[in-house]
Amino acid sequence: MKRLLKPSDIMFVIGVALTVNSALQGFKIELFYSLLAAAGVLVAGVAVAFCWRVFKEVEFRFQLIDDSGGNSHLKDLYSCKRSILVTHFVKRAPTDSYVDRTISLMSENGVEVTRYLPEGYDKNSAEYLWLKRYEKYHNIKYYEKLTPAPLPFDIFIFDDQIVNLTMPSIQDHKIHRKGIRIVNREVAHIFKAMCQNLPRA
Repeated sequence: MKRLLKPSDIMFVIGVALTVNSALQGFKIELFYSLLAAAGVLVAGVAVAFCWRVFKEVEFRFQLIDDSGGNSHLKDLYSCKRSILVTHFVKRAPTDSYVDRTISLMSENGVEVTRYLPEGYDKNSAEYLWLKRYEKYHNIKYYEKLTPAPLPFDIFIFDDQIVNLTMPSIQDHKIHRKGIRIVNREVAHIFKAMCQNLPRA
């Protein structure tokens, strides 16, 4: 995980603690008590600085997204360099822009795409016809995994670092419209393991 406390934070807190120590000695406070007070300021300062950095880190790492047939993931698709792991449990075809970009990443950039699908899905139905466009890349740069236990949400993992989760709509649980974007390598590994541990057909 990225280091949350910067050296400048620690030096600032130490400076404040030393100032408090000097000020208390100026008021004829015994050295022991002035050092004790300075130590308290130091500990409290580090704790506050750490909490502030965590807050800023969380604020940066989490973002709400609107899922419009995959268009909400285009930003991450354009920055993707190595791998994509996705589930497609929603019964809705993605946009052409989404499909075009993933195919371009495989054919031109060598990005590996792994997709988890529900067991027994109808390849000839309107919701899945778009998958035929990936057939020429099967087991080269594109891999499909089938599971009899699809999740109630969809997962998109880019470069083992960025996770987009899309949730069911209140009006229609088969369509995912809202989601959350998380930038965190540890979280990405958790969701990747979740996919890899799904029951296999």
